[in-house]
Amino acid sequence: MIKFTDILLQIAVGLFYLISGALIFTQTSYPILVMPLFILMVILLISLKRRKRIAKYLVKEFQDLGYEIIAERPLKFSEGKITVNVGLVMVNNTPLSRYAYIIRFARIFSVKDIEGNQFELNTIVTKKWNGVNHISIEKKSTLMQTT
Repeated sequence: MIKFTDILLQIAVGLFYLISGALIFTQTSYPILVMPLFILMVILLISLKRRKRIAKYLVKEFQDLGYEIIAERPLKFSEGKITVNVGLVMVNNTPLSRYAYIIRFARIFSVKDIEGNQFELNTIVTKKWNGVNHISIEKKSTLMQTT
Protein backbone atom coordinates (compact mmCIF):
# COMPACT_ATOMS: atom_id res chain seq x y z
CA MET A 1 0.00 0.00 0.00
CA ILE A 2 2.96 2.28 0.47
CA LYS A 3 5.33 2.82 -2.41
CA PHE A 4 8.76 4.42 -2.31
CA THR A 5 7.41 7.38 -4.33
CA ASP A 6 4.82 8.05 -1.58
CA ILE A 7 7.60 8.30 0.98
CA LEU A 8 9.66 10.56 -1.30
CA LEU A 9 6.65 12.81 -1.87
CA GLN A 10 6.06 13.23 1.86
CA ILE A 11 9.75 13.97 2.42
CA ALA A 12 9.62 16.56 -0.38
CA VAL A 13 6.59 18.26 1.17
CA GLY A 14 8.33 18.32 4.57
CA LEU A 15 11.53 19.77 3.09
CA PHE A 16 9.54 22.41 1.22
CA TYR A 17 7.84 23.40 4.47
CA LEU A 18 11.15 23.48 6.34
CA ILE A 19 12.95 25.60 3.72
CA SER A 20 9.98 27.93 3.17
CA GLY A 21 9.54 28.40 6.92
CA ALA A 22 13.23 29.17 7.36
CA LEU A 23 13.08 31.72 4.54
CA ILE A 24 10.02 33.37 6.05
CA PHE A 25 11.71 33.62 9.46
CA THR A 26 14.94 35.04 8.05
CA GLN A 27 13.64 37.31 5.28
CA THR A 28 10.53 38.83 6.82
CA SER A 29 9.69 40.40 10.14
CA TYR A 30 6.33 38.53 10.26
CA PRO A 31 6.88 34.96 11.50
CA ILE A 32 3.09 34.49 11.63
CA LEU A 33 3.28 33.95 7.86
CA VAL A 34 4.40 30.39 8.61
CA MET A 35 0.85 29.57 9.77
CA PRO A 36 -0.79 29.70 6.30
CA LEU A 37 2.11 27.63 4.99
CA PHE A 38 1.48 25.05 7.72
CA ILE A 39 -2.24 24.94 6.90
CA LEU A 40 -1.42 24.50 3.22
CA MET A 41 0.94 21.62 4.04
CA VAL A 42 -1.68 19.85 6.17
CA ILE A 43 -4.30 20.22 3.42
CA LEU A 44 -1.84 18.87 0.85
CA LEU A 45 -0.94 15.82 2.96
CA ILE A 46 -4.61 15.04 3.67
CA SER A 47 -5.54 15.33 -0.01
CA LEU A 48 -2.63 13.06 -1.00
CA LYS A 49 -3.80 10.43 1.47
CA ARG A 50 -7.43 10.68 0.28
CA ARG A 51 -6.41 10.31 -3.38
CA LYS A 52 -4.39 7.16 -2.72
CA ARG A 53 -6.10 4.13 -4.27
CA ILE A 54 -5.56 0.97 -2.27
CA ALA A 55 -8.06 -1.48 -3.81
CA LYS A 56 -5.44 -3.20 -5.96
CA TYR A 57 -3.44 -4.08 -2.84
CA LEU A 58 -6.44 -5.63 -1.07
CA VAL A 59 -7.88 -7.98 -3.69
CA LYS A 60 -6.61 -11.13 -1.95
CA GLU A 61 -7.78 -10.03 1.51
CA PHE A 62 -11.30 -9.31 0.22
CA GLN A 63 -11.36 -12.65 -1.63
CA ASP A 64 -10.50 -14.35 1.67
CA LEU A 65 -13.52 -12.59 3.20
CA GLY A 66 -15.70 -13.77 0.28
CA TYR A 67 -16.01 -10.46 -1.59
CA GLU A 68 -14.94 -9.03 -4.93
CA ILE A 69 -14.12 -5.31 -5.03
CA ILE A 70 -16.22 -3.26 -7.45
CA ALA A 71 -15.28 0.30 -6.43
CA GLU A 72 -13.47 2.28 -3.76
CA ARG A 73 -13.79 5.80 -2.41
CA PRO A 74 -12.59 7.76 0.63
CA LEU A 75 -15.04 8.57 3.40
CA LYS A 76 -17.09 11.73 3.23
CA PHE A 77 -16.72 14.07 6.17
CA SER A 78 -20.11 13.01 7.55
CA GLU A 79 -19.21 9.30 7.38
CA GLY A 80 -16.07 9.58 9.47
CA LYS A 81 -15.99 9.12 13.19
CA ILE A 82 -13.72 10.69 15.74
CA THR A 83 -12.48 8.58 18.62
CA VAL A 84 -10.71 9.81 21.71
CA ASN A 85 -8.59 7.52 23.84
CA VAL A 86 -8.24 8.64 27.43
CA GLY A 87 -5.18 7.57 29.39
CA LEU A 88 -2.80 6.85 26.53
CA VAL A 89 0.54 5.20 27.14
CA MET A 90 3.17 7.35 25.42
CA VAL A 91 6.60 6.28 24.15
CA ASN A 92 8.74 9.18 22.91
CA ASN A 93 5.60 11.33 22.87
CA THR A 94 3.88 8.87 20.49
CA PRO A 95 0.91 6.73 21.55
CA LEU A 96 1.80 3.10 22.09
CA SER A 97 -1.05 1.99 19.81
CA ARG A 98 0.63 3.82 16.90
CA TYR A 99 3.52 1.36 16.94
CA ALA A 100 1.12 -1.45 15.95
CA TYR A 101 0.76 -0.28 12.32
CA ILE A 102 2.55 1.61 9.56
CA ILE A 103 -0.41 3.38 7.96
CA ARG A 104 -4.17 3.32 8.27
CA PHE A 105 -6.83 4.20 5.68
CA ALA A 106 -10.58 4.63 6.12
CA ARG A 107 -12.39 3.70 2.91
CA ILE A 108 -15.80 2.78 1.54
CA PHE A 109 -15.69 -0.27 -0.73
CA SER A 110 -18.51 -1.41 -3.00
CA VAL A 111 -18.21 -5.19 -3.10
CA LYS A 112 -20.00 -8.18 -4.52
CA ASP A 113 -20.25 -11.51 -2.73
CA ILE A 114 -20.35 -15.01 -4.24
CA GLU A 115 -24.18 -15.01 -4.56
CA GLY A 116 -24.12 -11.70 -6.47
CA ASN A 117 -25.34 -9.47 -3.63
CA GLN A 118 -23.76 -6.04 -3.62
CA PHE A 119 -22.75 -4.31 -0.40
CA GLU A 120 -21.14 -1.07 0.64
CA LEU A 121 -18.55 -1.66 3.37
CA ASN A 122 -17.25 1.10 5.62
CA THR A 123 -13.79 -0.24 6.43
CA ILE A 124 -10.57 0.64 8.16
CA VAL A 125 -7.58 -0.86 6.39
CA THR A 126 -4.38 -1.12 8.41
CA LYS A 127 -0.94 -2.05 7.12
CA LYS A 128 0.87 -3.79 9.97
CA TRP A 129 4.63 -3.81 10.52
CA ASN A 130 4.88 -7.45 9.42
CA GLY A 131 3.47 -6.52 5.99
CA VAL A 132 -0.02 -7.92 6.54
CA ASN A 133 -3.04 -5.83 5.55
CA HIS A 134 -5.81 -5.99 8.18
CA ILE A 135 -9.37 -5.10 7.14
CA SER A 136 -11.85 -4.06 9.82
CA ILE A 137 -15.46 -3.67 8.63
CA GLU A 138 -17.14 -0.90 10.62
CA LYS A 139 -20.50 -0.83 8.82
CA LYS A 140 -22.13 -2.96 6.12
CA SER A 141 -25.09 -1.79 4.05
CA THR A 142 -26.83 -3.67 1.24
CA LEU A 143 -26.89 -2.02 -2.19
CA MET A 144 -28.50 -4.78 -4.23
CA GLN A 145 -29.76 -8.17 -3.17
CA THR A 146 -30.40 -11.07 -5.52
CA THR A 147 -33.21 -13.47 -4.79
